[in-house]
Amino acid sequence: MKKILKKVLPSVIFTKVRELMRYQRLKKSFLYDLNHYFKHSMNLSDYEEDKLISRIVLDTHVIEKGLTMPEARLGFGLARLNILMENMRLFIQSYDVANPQLLHGFSVLQEYVDFHEKHNHAIDSQALANYNKLVILKESKDITFTSREQRNISKSDYFLNAESSFFEFSESRSSLRNYSAERVSQETLKQALDLARNTPSACNRQSVRVHLYRDLTEISKILEVQGGNRGFGHLANFLIAVTFKPKIYFEQNERNSGHVDGGMYAMNILYALHCNKLAACILNAAHAPAKDKKMRSVANIPDDEIFVAFIAGGIPPDDFKIARSFRYPLDYVLTEHN
Repeated sequence: MKKILKKVLPSVIFTKVRELMRYQRLKKSFLYDLNHYFKHSMNLSDYEEDKLISRIVLDTHVIEKGLTMPEARLGFGLARLNILMENMRLFIQSYDVANPQLLHGFSVLQEYVDFHEKHNHAIDSQALANYNKLVILKESKDITFTSREQRNISKSDYFLNAESSFFEFSESRSSLRNYSAERVSQETLKQALDLARNTPSACNRQSVRVHLYRDLTEISKILEVQGGNRGFGHLANFLIAVTFKPKIYFEQNERNSGHVDGGMYAMNILYALHCNKLAACILNAAHAPAKDKKMRSVANIPDDEIFVAFIAGGIPPDDFKIARSFRYPLDYVLTEHN
């Protein structure tokens, strides 16, 4: 068909027809993505086991992050706390009470209560009532858990394996949301970013672009639009935006390639920063259309680049906390096909 059209149509018209056909194939593929994503994501308001435990994980992480903030605010996260406890109650009534993420949720709730008792701060009465009911339900189901409090660590210990074997190095890196006022030199940052260039990419097309921000006023404006850095964003000493150029990819089969390449590149940057003894936390850059336009303007990102992620960071203080988020064991995520 393509050869026939090329013979009978003028080149300009043929080019436009070919572009229209590509657009239709791409549209069909994106509609497939839309329906598939909507069907299997949390957009449908059901309480399927995987979706419910995911809600528990999300809200647990909000609370555990709050416990590690440089200046944890007493009474923080109340709305999310109540949602977390309600979802845990629903999960216990319907699913396996030995689920490790559920047990981790109990550990974080206990730490939240202990934290406020330590500071002689009364927890909201409704939240405390919900917590006590959940404890009673836990005991009735004979649920036991091991406490996994957030980690207190020194800067020297955090970077102890920054030059060790890859296993020890990778195990030692965690997202860190606490930075000192000490400035990071441009040379050190460029050294880390230069190291990250060895990230593989589809057909070596190297579509990823990196934007580095060191001006604190500019960083503040960008993070205000980003919105997912409450409690620590104001401490960021540098900010990195990872983007990719879609013009380097082709047709519907490569519609997700830029996000894959960009995600790998972002992880490599995190490793490179850790290797250079810089602390960092990756931040969401998935924006609705209006926010995407605003962010492009504030961050000065060209229209022909697509956001992948932000990375905020700096030099950590001498002592700090990091979240002890629960990671599923290998047998949970691995399916062997023999």
